[in-house]
Amino acid sequence: MKRAMLGMALLWCLPWSAWAAVDSETRCFSADNGGKPVHLQFTVVGDADAGWQAAYVRYGKRGRPITLAWLRGEHEMLAEDRPWQFTDEWLEIVDGKVHGRYTTVHQGARYYGFHYRGGDGREVEFAEDLAALDASGRRCAW
Repeated sequence: MKRAMLGMALLWCLPWSAWAAVDSETRCFSADNGGKPVHLQFTVVGDADAGWQAAYVRYGKRGRPITLAWLRGEHEMLAEDRPWQFTDEWLEIVDGKVHGRYTTVHQGARYYGFHYRGGDGREVEFAEDLAALDASGRRCAW
């Protein structure tokens, strides 16, 4: 009986231990689009232990999430006393097809570049909007 109870307790804990390895980070960005601002939420989800990550963007308050697949990245040390700078390229996937690319540049806790290039050649440069992140740190509040 004790053995069965211990087994049940271990099984109950397994999903929680697996979930604990998955982490997410959300950032908020805005772009001036001819006077009408464009708001974008960028969320990266990953498991550092497994070496896996994915992301999505959401435009505006109710935009549908758009899946991003990581394509490539590079990093460099700009100064010995500063964090490494990371440049990542993400593919925008809609209905199983690549529709655009996002390029992010970040160093430490700050994003210094967030650029979108659509399949039609349209380009948008976003700036991080630190004030838009809600108190939970999981959503952007515009």
